[in-house]
Amino acid sequence: MTEDTFDIMQFADDTQSEGGGARPMTCKVRIDGGYVSYAPGLSPQERFFSAAEYGKDDAHEMAKAVSAPHGASTSPVVRMTVYKNAVLDRDTSNWKYDTWPHDYITWQSAYTEVFLPSLKKAIEDGFVQAWDNWVRLEFVPDPYKPKRNDGTTNNRAFIAEVYRDRNAAAEAVGVAVSDETGREIPSEPAQWVSVDDGEGSWTRFFNSLIDTFKANPQASMTDMVLSEGGVTLEIVMAAKSIADDESMPF
Repeated sequence: MTEDTFDIMQFADDTQSEGGGARPMTCKVRIDGGYVSYAPGLSPQERFFSAAEYGKDDAHEMAKAVSAPHGASTSPVVRMTVYKNAVLDRDTSNWKYDTWPHDYITWQSAYTEVFLPSLKKAIEDGFVQAWDNWVRLEFVPDPYKPKRNDGTTNNRAFIAEVYRDRNAAAEAVGVAVSDETGREIPSEPAQWVSVDDGEGSWTRFFNSLIDTFKANPQASMTDMVLSEGGVTLEIVMAAKSIADDESMPF
């Protein structure tokens, strides 16, 4: 198999027997590009300077400024950040930080052979760049360095599937659909007007969606789905339908 005909899925199949304990992970991620500094004493979050936030040249200069006093180097990377509180099928309680960054140096095979092909397909499947997306990650050994110095498998993540929202991801792995606080969300729009979690908060929230559409009939349903954690387009459409029909009692 040459680099020109590299098949990420075939590679995954061929190397599964090598082990490493890296189970698939269903989670929310964000993809960004920028520069990392290898200066000592920095957390993974502190060593990254986003090109999307600062611009490519300024991000590079910031990384070099942090590195220079230590004689450390910098690298351009594509960073995929996994959020600790948005992993559906793995215990993250022992994670040291709120996010788990995966960095791919842009000229190395971990990026060109493993991550980039999966990202291109993910974008075709609806992945939005520079935004939070729900995905399933799978892992394969790094093509260049399959083993770490301690002999364990050096696994690298790639995007195996893209989900339209948290609900779709939760359904795919068979866990309860819930909001950011862990409360279960009713799966059908009609349930939002009748379910009571002890405080009536779901009914109040559904009413707030209706009031928003009454006040601004041109409000974007897509923006509401993106801004409200765990809310599906069907829920928002139901609220808009009620708001548009003033004769429907609620």
